[in-house]
Amino acid sequence: MAKQGKAGYVEAQLYAMLEAIRKRIARDAGWRVVARGREWLCPYCGEIGFSNYEEAKAPRTILQHLLNDCPHWSEEAGTRFSHKLLVAKARRLETEEMLRTQRAWRTADKVGRWYCPYCGQATNVPWLADSKDPTPPQEFVHAHLDRCPARRAGCKPLPFEALQLIIEDSDRYREIIVAVRCKMAQEANWRQMTREGKWLCPRCREAVPEVDMSSEAERRVMSPVRIARHLMERCKPRAAGVPEAPALEAAPPPAAPPEPEGEVLTLESTPAFQALATTEETAPQASPAPAPSGPADEAERAREALRQALPAQPPLLDGYDLYCLHRAARDFGGTFYDYFYVSPENLAIVICNLPTRGPDAVRTIGAFRKSLRHHAQYHQSPAEVLRRTNKDLVAHHDTRSFITALYGVLDAHAGFFTYARAGHSMPILFNRQDKPPVRELSSCGLALGIQEGAGFDQAIEDVAIRFRSGDVLVLYAGGVTEAENVSGEPYGIARLGAAVERPYIEATSQALAAGVHEDVRLFLGHAPQKDDITLLCLRKP
Repeated sequence: MAKQGKAGYVEAQLYAMLEAIRKRIARDAGWRVVARGREWLCPYCGEIGFSNYEEAKAPRTILQHLLNDCPHWSEEAGTRFSHKLLVAKARRLETEEMLRTQRAWRTADKVGRWYCPYCGQATNVPWLADSKDPTPPQEFVHAHLDRCPARRAGCKPLPFEALQLIIEDSDRYREIIVAVRCKMAQEANWRQMTREGKWLCPRCREAVPEVDMSSEAERRVMSPVRIARHLMERCKPRAAGVPEAPALEAAPPPAAPPEPEGEVLTLESTPAFQALATTEETAPQASPAPAPSGPADEAERAREALRQALPAQPPLLDGYDLYCLHRAARDFGGTFYDYFYVSPENLAIVICNLPTRGPDAVRTIGAFRKSLRHHAQYHQSPAEVLRRTNKDLVAHHDTRSFITALYGVLDAHAGFFTYARAGHSMPILFNRQDKPPVRELSSCGLALGIQEGAGFDQAIEDVAIRFRSGDVLVLYAGGVTEAENVSGEPYGIARLGAAVERPYIEATSQALAAGVHEDVRLFLGHAPQKDDITLLCLRKP
């Protein structure tokens, strides 16, 4: 009788619990969340309670999960997950399945930007279709989808074929923008304008009203973007069958030699470097009054080639303040820096150091810059760009002449700076609100040009930082921290950090760089400057 009474009590308890679950399912939407159409999510543990959800059998199956599997359920405990949180998790699970099974969810352009199937736009999610990762980074994808306006509006995902057409158009547009920037920098006829300041197209010879050339900021930042759209959509010669991207990379006028394939405004294309190369590879032609040729003349041409290769001024960035201070030493060629656009939104920044000086250093810099700019157009990862650049340098140059470099890409819209460091000085991040306000950003990486293969490829890594208001990123060459006073004492990283932290009258990158340079100059005293002093400051106001 006692056993029968106990069994009856248990059955009554189970029946009461089943009835309670039926009531909860009926009145609480949090008990009816199903992911991927078949997997019930438990409001206590937030995990998949069981698969193959059937409404009629759900109460009994839910009870089995609560009694046997759920670690957080008890009769006295309340649910830990709200309906909103469970729906969000269900969407994440559905998204992850789409990423694994649907081609439309695995599309990216040439620079490695994932395209959202809902809005059809390039996102800040880094991924290449041919990368080792089978799917884009899921956390980045979820972050985009949480704010995607098309998904919020209930739009259906686009098919794979439609996304491919969008990406092909975007890749073509980006390539034309990069080519236009080069043309505007190299050829005067791409900078012509009317009296009203409107750009004059060298192909159709028509004024383009939306391209304003009267403003320096517009000319350097927005004009190439608008010119590319004109060439793609309205330029009559292009519509008549002129090739698109190749047409913009046609050979320059006869006065200048044609650029090699993949080269973008390289050091070796400058007239001074061409003259230097000519003196080495060919004997001088006989003439009535031959120009003097010797080590001093060769060094002067190399110095001029390096001067022409250095950027005249930094680009204007919406929401950022970029400035570079460069003071060359007597023995030139030890330091090089550059910045260039790899897409309409992303600016590449590079700084490098060489142990050698003079014409040999200039030739190495020319090869480094040419290779890096070429690979930067096809690879989003800074580490991958440096891996391929290193392979080029090892294959074609003396491995006794190595390069330390830091190469990074600023996504001004998203606020991320992603960089890789190949044996170069560690960058400094300064924000007066932080404790401590100055810190070094450490990362791994070997110098370029010494060895290729797994040793270099595995050592180098991508590091991403997100800019906050007040952040200042300081990149510098060895000539700053290794500067020695008359006693042979080096300036050092500690003094550099203290100089960066000092308050300056103007809170700008230029004022900060000038203040650090003045501090180094006072430290040197009467000692000579043995190496280039180069400081590159990127600030987010």
